[in-house]
Amino acid sequence: MIAKTMSSRKRNKKIAGLCARYFFLVLFCLFFLFPFVYLVSKGFFANSEPLIPIKLFPSFLSIDGYRYVFSLSVLRYFKNTVIVIVSNCILIPLSSSLCAFGFSKIKWQGREFFFGVVLATMMLPAMAIQVPLYIMYTRINWIGTLWPLIVPAAFGGGAFNIFLLRQFMKNVPNDILNAAKIDGATLIRIFFQLTIPLCMPIIIFIMVTTFFGCWNDFMGPIMFLGINDKNYTLAVAIYLNFVKSSTVYIHENANMAIGTLMIVPPIILFFIFQKQLLSGLNLGAIKG
Repeated sequence: MIAKTMSSRKRNKKIAGLCARYFFLVLFCLFFLFPFVYLVSKGFFANSEPLIPIKLFPSFLSIDGYRYVFSLSVLRYFKNTVIVIVSNCILIPLSSSLCAFGFSKIKWQGREFFFGVVLATMMLPAMAIQVPLYIMYTRINWIGTLWPLIVPAAFGGGAFNIFLLRQFMKNVPNDILNAAKIDGATLIRIFFQLTIPLCMPIIIFIMVTTFFGCWNDFMGPIMFLGINDKNYTLAVAIYLNFVKSSTVYIHENANMAIGTLMIVPPIILFFIFQKQLLSGLNLGAIKG
């Protein structure tokens, strides 16, 4: 009887602890979700809706803010952003995986030294190379075009991505690659038909993080796109039309609407690929 009472008390304590834990988790969740709920809700306010008193939900649903946003050629800016993102999501994983394959599966003199040089480039501040790049792109007449945001992705894909892929590829069994060589497979075939499929988890992780980086990139487009507004990406267009603009009064609902349009695609992508995002770095670390 005493043992049964003790087990009942333990069970009640455990249930109470779980209830308290989930209660505080729900509170934290509501606290962090409130800005997003306010952002989405404010985007459906009408232009005539008064700012004071502050309300969380509109008196009636209106698309005045979204109508104003789409009157500013947002679809054109979105198309430019998609071009940059798709190009980078293809070129960065491809070029970085080629470099990682050379550093992990091909033996050549000085391999470790040059890999160390690649890693050392991670210590260079991004702003330290902006001026030389700007001068170079000016001389080849790329300023005002999308080429400065696309072409560099084909040359290595970044030291960090090379490091992640190299760590992952080092765990790919050499016996599989040697068997393919015995069967007459070339290095290119081994790379595309054997190595790439085995490295898809980390490649998907790199593609998703590349999407986030390109979607939120502001410094690159604002420097290299110049005054040619037909090639602006969304980040630059939003800054010039909604933040810097002082000649036209922009209703708060329009600001919230464009903020919603900017934040929704990354959220959707995160929920689709959250498993790869959360496990990608661990895979790269453990496999090495």
